[in-house]
Amino acid sequence: MSRGTTRLGRAGTAIAVLGLLGLALGYGVAQSTLVTQAEWAVYMAQGLGLDWNLPENAKSDHYLERLDWTNGIEFQASQMLDGSTATPLDDGSVQSEVGAPSEALYQMATLRAGDYGFRVKLGGGRAVLKVSDQAYDLFQPNASPRWVDLDRVPLDPGEHPMSLMLVDGARAESLGVIPPCMTPVQPSGGWSPLEPLTFDEMAVTLAKALDLERNLPELGDPVTLRGEDFRKTIVYPYPGELENASEDDPYWLSSGGSIVAAVVRFEVPEDGVYSVETRYLSPRPIRWAMDSCLRVVTCPVTVSQVGRRRSLALELTAGEHVLEVTLPPGAKLDRVDVQRRDGSPEEYLGVVEDEGFKLGKADDAVRRRDALHAARRLRDRFDELTQLRCSDELVAMEAEAIALLMSSSSFPDVGGAGIALVPNGPPSTPQMPSGTPIIPPVDPNGTQASSPVEPTQ
Repeated sequence: MSRGTTRLGRAGTAIAVLGLLGLALGYGVAQSTLVTQAEWAVYMAQGLGLDWNLPENAKSDHYLERLDWTNGIEFQASQMLDGSTATPLDDGSVQSEVGAPSEALYQMATLRAGDYGFRVKLGGGRAVLKVSDQAYDLFQPNASPRWVDLDRVPLDPGEHPMSLMLVDGARAESLGVIPPCMTPVQPSGGWSPLEPLTFDEMAVTLAKALDLERNLPELGDPVTLRGEDFRKTIVYPYPGELENASEDDPYWLSSGGSIVAAVVRFEVPEDGVYSVETRYLSPRPIRWAMDSCLRVVTCPVTVSQVGRRRSLALELTAGEHVLEVTLPPGAKLDRVDVQRRDGSPEEYLGVVEDEGFKLGKADDAVRRRDALHAARRLRDRFDELTQLRCSDELVAMEAEAIALLMSSSSFPDVGGAGIALVPNGPPSTPQMPSGTPIIPPVDPNGTQASSPVEPTQ
């Protein structure tokens, strides 16, 4: 695999794997055999491009971990792509030559957007890890490799290139990727790997992988949160936007000429699947975070497009929850409806079939032919939805605003409480945003922190 590998190439690998099984089907070898949940997990992970840096002779448990991704994934540094110049060693580590830098190339893929943590088990010197468009300088002088933890990197769904540049004999033993808060892709009762897969279980996993739960039918009345219910927590005046500031509507949460973060607390009466539907106007994408965990981004909305938008869906427990929104300059939030959804098996089947999947009766066992067809459709639909997502422009805007605030005191006071607003307290030093979200638009010993550096070309 070359350095320029793209998702198309990785999708081709998945197609090849599924295609070989298809040949078997053509000869009638596997046409009538039933598929286990473990086998379906393999098909899903391959179709979604999550089968990166797996060990040789990977087992179904490895694929299940990629779908139920709540813990860190570690792999040996020697699992490099073609084109790497670092020297692989017998113990699975890689090393650079003294006096000359060497590069190890990797590829990773994500199913959901969020802030991903990275770490490198490094020894004997300096290295630079590049992930997507972020680069980090690492230094660990001890000869024995130790984990060096990096700041989290905001990533969109899809493939992301990685490279590790080693300098002057530095040696890397392993790399690790730590996910943000994730919604696991699994059947309603969790995975039972050896059990036959049924169509209702297939439907639930497909809906979770493609974020389709927001299309489930409504149950009862929504919990409505008005714009005036939100409480501003941070305000970053943004250069060039202050003259356009307008916050004269008392019933909307308005950002004026600033980047504004605000929170609201609410309660849901019972456990279940809930969608978060929003009504706002904004010239740029908006960021949302539920319970300081799941983060998403919704796309710009003009006056001609205004209307309710289903931003995300997730399982909530009965009781209190916190929703945070970050608005770019010139944005206005009218309301948010937290709507319970019907998570019954027949409804999952319905929303998945609406996406073009052909499924059988809920309790029927899935044949291998049907699983392969569904995996191909999953791959195609995931790619289509990925193209519709909006990137988090706020990350770069916040960095710019913070840099100017730290170097200048010329910005006017905002809201009568200072440049950065903190609830129940005095203005504080602005902090860098911790993450990137995204969601489809409408339609331990010895750890050492790293320091970010500007990406090299």
